[in-house]
Amino acid sequence: MRFGDTNRRRAPISKLYSLHQGIHPMSVYASEFRQLGCDVQCDVQALCDHFHWGLLSEIKNLLI
Repeated sequence: MRFGDTNRRRAPISKLYSLHQGIHPMSVYASEFRQLGCDVQCDVQALCDHFHWGLLSEIKNLLI
């Protein structure tokens, strides 16, 4: 049972790390990111950095 709990906690982290905007609108990416982010105990700055990392380059350029 203990290993199952570890895997359950790692699954959202793995999904979050593999998430990127791709061809989806930013709103879809942000929604998916927010859902996964709620299940991860992580530093807010780390979440912000990863959100930015997953955005399309065109969107990142607009944010600058």
